[in-house]
Amino acid sequence: MRLFIALPLSDEVKNDICETIVRLKSNAHSGNFTSRAALHCVLNLIGEVATPDAAIAAMDSVECKPFDIEIGGYGISRRRTGNTHYSSVRPPYDELSELRVNLNKA
Repeated sequence: MRLFIALPLSDEVKNDICETIVRLKSNAHSGNFTSRAALHCVLNLIGEVATPDAAIAAMDSVECKPFDIEIGGYGISRRRTGNTHYSSVRPPYDELSELRVNLNKA
């Protein structure tokens, strides 16, 4: 299975992204668009694993206080199979970076 660690997004952030998705859909010939329920912020891409046990143990060992993130902009990753549109996080990244480092250490 392909595994990654992601953070849930607030309703406010999801609403902002969904507004952009509506605009993209209205200008697109075709495409797959992420549902509101599936929106998330990818923190770490782990890759292919047989079981998620080690990742779960790492996440359980790391403490983190709640923090806010804001959408900083949008970008496009161009591929032969189709473009991927994404949202970026607005700086500062202090809490986000600290959490990522701590997860990588665990």
